[in-house]
Amino acid sequence: MSEMLGNRYLLELRFEEAIPHFESRLRREPADRRTAQKLALCHALSGHRDAAVRWVRRALEASVEESLPEEVIWRELVAAIRSRAGELGPTRSALGLALARLFRDPAEASGTLEHAMEDAPDVVWLRDVLLAFERRLEASDDTTL
Repeated sequence: MSEMLGNRYLLELRFEEAIPHFESRLRREPADRRTAQKLALCHALSGHRDAAVRWVRRALEASVEESLPEEVIWRELVAAIRSRAGELGPTRSALGLALARLFRDPAEASGTLEHAMEDAPDVVWLRDVLLAFERRLEASDDTTL
């Protein structure tokens, strides 16, 4: 299994096929935040809600300390989602774009939440995860004052 092949499947929007490659990478490198982000997105867009919640939380927790995203992957993924939005449907494309935005800039959790809820109001689980993350960011800001 290869992370590069997982990235290829991700950019081709073949989320189910990307999952085992990212899981394999995380077994070897459990602290790899970038792969956790990609796995979260794949599970979310494959309809695996519980796994998506688990991986989104893990990716966001790690993102507070380490905030260097894989710009090229996320930029290409956004372009792929936008170009195939009709195929993905409004909920999946809105969710994919919201997660890509969130993982590029975790400090923008509230903006991502608003965007996702406008375009995909039935993705309530994402709202819950983002609100918890936003509270954590606010608490960390309060302790640094």
